Amino acid sequence: MSMLAGEDADEVRNWLGRNEFEHVSSVGGDTAGFGDRQDIWERDGTLIRVTRDRGQWWYDMSRAGTGSWLDVDTVAGAMGYKLTAPVERVAYVAASIDDRVFGALLAAERHSP
Repeated sequence: MSMLAGEDADEVRNWLGRNEFEHVSSVGGDTAGFGDRQDIWERDGTLIRVTRDRGQWWYDMSRAGTGSWLDVDTVAGAMGYKLTAPVERVAYVAASIDDRVFGALLAAERHSP
């Protein structure tokens, strides 16, 4: 899983809100233990999940109806995209992923050692 600094997590969450992603669910928050939370956004069948667990942030992505999640940085790297800013990687993945590509990446992950 790709760890995010708190500032990067905020930047990704703000980018999702500004780029037509609908905030579809939240769990936890400031009142949860350790401030743990999980937020999910959706646009055109692409789901982006930003999670905070025990003070550490990470992000992953999915396609609607699959029930499987892949690390955003791993997906971006597999697609040949390696810019350093997390918000740039999530923007690239969100614009490039579809059911066919996600299915291929998911199959490759399941067959890797």
